[in-house]
Amino acid sequence: MKKIGTSIILLFLAFSLCCSLQFVGIGLFPQIAIVRAEPRTIVVPDDYSTIGWAVGNASEGDTIFVKEGTYREALLIKKSLSLVGENKETTIINGHNAGPALYIQVDNVNVTGFTIINGEEPLPPSNLFPYGTRLAGIHMLSVSNCNITNNVVANSGRGIWLYNSHNIRVADNQIRDNQETGIHLESSSNSIIVGNSVESSWGGIILKDSGNNILRDNSVLNVSAGFKVSGGELSEFLNDVDFSNTIDGNAIHYLVDQKDLTINPSTYPNLDFVILVRCTNIVVENFQFTNAHVGIHLAYTDESTIMGNIITGSSVRLDYSSHNLLVNNTAAIHLESSHYNRIANSSCGLDLRRSSYNIITGNNVSRRSFGINLSFSSSDNHIEGNDIAYNTDGVFFYEAGYNNTILGNNITHSGDSGIWVEGTSPTSDYIRIIGNNITDSARWGILMRSSYGNTIVGNYIANNQNGIQISGDNGQKCHVVGNHIANNEEGIRILTQFGSEYYHNSLINNTLQVYCGSRSLSEQTWDNGYPSGGNYWSDYTGVDADNDGIGDTPYTIYENNDDNYPLMAPLMTFDAGMWEWISYSVDVISISNISSFSFDPEDTKISFSVDDEDGTAGFCRVTIPKDLLDAEGDWAVNVDGNPVNPSISSDADNSYLYFTYNHNKQTINVIGTQAIPEFPSWIILPLIIAVTLVILVWKQKLNKLILNTM
Repeated sequence: MKKIGTSIILLFLAFSLCCSLQFVGIGLFPQIAIVRAEPRTIVVPDDYSTIGWAVGNASEGDTIFVKEGTYREALLIKKSLSLVGENKETTIINGHNAGPALYIQVDNVNVTGFTIINGEEPLPPSNLFPYGTRLAGIHMLSVSNCNITNNVVANSGRGIWLYNSHNIRVADNQIRDNQETGIHLESSSNSIIVGNSVESSWGGIILKDSGNNILRDNSVLNVSAGFKVSGGELSEFLNDVDFSNTIDGNAIHYLVDQKDLTINPSTYPNLDFVILVRCTNIVVENFQFTNAHVGIHLAYTDESTIMGNIITGSSVRLDYSSHNLLVNNTAAIHLESSHYNRIANSSCGLDLRRSSYNIITGNNVSRRSFGINLSFSSSDNHIEGNDIAYNTDGVFFYEAGYNNTILGNNITHSGDSGIWVEGTSPTSDYIRIIGNNITDSARWGILMRSSYGNTIVGNYIANNQNGIQISGDNGQKCHVVGNHIANNEEGIRILTQFGSEYYHNSLINNTLQVYCGSRSLSEQTWDNGYPSGGNYWSDYTGVDADNDGIGDTPYTIYENNDDNYPLMAPLMTFDAGMWEWISYSVDVISISNISSFSFDPEDTKISFSVDDEDGTAGFCRVTIPKDLLDAEGDWAVNVDGNPVNPSISSDADNSYLYFTYNHNKQTINVIGTQAIPEFPSWIILPLIIAVTLVILVWKQKLNKLILNTM
């Protein structure tokens, strides 16, 4: 035991001595110095027969020099190195359609002097290529500090594609004959794109979700879409793009933080693209642009005017831009998250996404898939007085939010539907479709699918396959009133178990007036009670023995679906004016032709003319709101000055006057005893103040005149 203890002590002393000698510099063990290998140059095919083999055997920082020849291989680069071709015209990397010809997944890679071809679209997205289906000649994924210079990139999906890559230099490359975009930056920043040419591809240069990049001296030739910028945040539009970048020889004008400018061919000649980023009060007028993908682009730009431009093969686009005026343009117009804009008197198709409180009026919209498209929570927009013809769908609402109004439009010859409203989540609810002319659609005049609480009032719907269709799991509580529905294969088609109300409509000569699916029979309401009434049905055979304009027997639609108060003639609605911000109208049920309607509050009368074949019997039932004109039962009705005795009924809101006459052209006067004030109450006080001020001023002048004469 003693010997073991002694041995341990001796070993400990020896180890301590060695450590001490080492500490004072007397080394008993040799020191090993770590020496980093110098970067080397590998020559292909001298050292390795393929580029891929050379890459596999290279170390970080090596240079692979490739002699001229064609190398049929798709390369995946995961080492920081340089690839140098002997001659860019004759040193060819052929990706043979097997993915990106050159796929870079590591920082600090340099590529120069190659022709890179045939990076294609072989398969859907996969684990290896998860970021899209269009593959590239050169694809950089989540890398930085790379240089792609002096190459030819051709015959691929995209030419050069940067995804989530930063501090990249793409310079002096020739990019041509690609299926999609020449240079595509996506979620990529702080890069320099300089001296490149893009030719004969679908697209030129696209910056998507990519900010703080510098573009200089790039040229785009013979492409369908020359230049595009898109993003979801302001920073993704803040790029440095100067006039040296061109499309077909014309400059790209990329303005940031400018105001109070007028841009037109006189002030800025030879432009092919204008983008305004965070600008105010800019006028862009009288340009003709082609093939820029977006000819005029506003991003985070307000209170500007786009006027009198003709843009073909491209469009006007607004991103996050408000209070702008777009007028007298010929262009497709796209709004993304843009509000309170006015689009007027243009020849265009319109696409609104997440855009609200816009006014669309007086436009000519034709020969597009969607004439006017509102989607993804685009609420409170007003579409009025547009001519919308020969589109697949005239006006299309998809998950469009709430409270949109489509009023007084002419919608004809749609290949599918005149107006299509569809809501799932979010919804397309509480849409007002009022006073439109909707004719000659191949399928639906109006289609409501899974949409709640919509109003369809006063429309002329004729010569469609289906006049109005309401369907879907949320297709309920629609208010279908006062429409003229004629000469359709099916007037109204209901394919929902939920109920809506239908009254004061005129259903005339439809092959089938109403079709109800088996789930739709029990929940519908077909009249508004008595004396207001139901609908006019051209095939109704009942009589009106009590002379009130309402048939004495119900009109049966389906079992347990009756219009209990069918109208004896079509109903027409006439505008009587607006008082205190309330619109008033007068309804007339008549077999006569009615014209020259007027309301005179001063004389407390309503006037109109009736006409039809001479000598035939005619009748009118006039519905008058009591707040507009009333007589407390003491009504007078004259037909060409001759008094007639009307049948009178009333409810809480309206008076109903029924009278007959013989036809020739005659003037009807319906005279009450009290009418709504000619001047609304809100205007009376300002009038009193104005009159008082005039009197005071006149008195002051009169007093001065008297003093001067004394």
